[in-house]
Amino acid sequence: MILRLDIIRAFAGPERLCFSQDIRELVACASESTFEMVNGCPREVFVIIGGILEKSKEHTLGWLTWDEYQIAMLVAKHKLYSWDSKEKMYPSTDPRWLAVAESFRFACILRILRLLDDLRPAKSPEIQECVARILDATATIPSDCPLIELLILPLFMAGADSLARHSQYYILSRFKEIERRSEIRNPVPRDLLEKVWAARAAQPPDDDKNVSWTSFVSRLHKGSASSSPH
Repeated sequence: MILRLDIIRAFAGPERLCFSQDIRELVACASESTFEMVNGCPREVFVIIGGILEKSKEHTLGWLTWDEYQIAMLVAKHKLYSWDSKEKMYPSTDPRWLAVAESFRFACILRILRLLDDLRPAKSPEIQECVARILDATATIPSDCPLIELLILPLFMAGADSLARHSQYYILSRFKEIERRSEIRNPVPRDLLEKVWAARAAQPPDDDKNVSWTSFVSRLHKGSASSSPH
């Protein structure tokens, strides 16, 4: 659980990554089927994205050149595209585990694409292909299936680059289903997405550069820091 939260924090800002790749690999290898049951993300995908977030942190700190960083990201992207979710062992024989795996795989590919170019227009075919693959995968998991509670991150990542109103509505509806099932309300993913969608809708017609959800996370942290007592 702690490692998952570490990765989620690093999705918003790689410099926030705390644990080393060695620890992630050790936990992923030693956890057996409980890893996927708790995290949703297949351990192989978890290790790949953890490694690239560590590279991103190193690049942010100036320890890695852009060329070295870019090569690492392209290699990781290739690994994720090549990874075959059908060959993996899952916690149970429920075929919907495959959909969970696919949603995480393409969420991580999407994060790598954004690390490569955060301003790349959301309408880019490769970006929209990832969005479609995530939404298609999550659509196979009904609201009464416990696996739906594992899908917040993939749904959020797809939502950040969703352009169609019906896709945005679908994602918000799925968040509500997850909240009803888990009885835990977390407004942050929905609030961030609504900010992204509003900012994108307000762009001039000739401006199609991406509106990054991470910029709103940064503002949120700055606002919290400025309002903290000294």
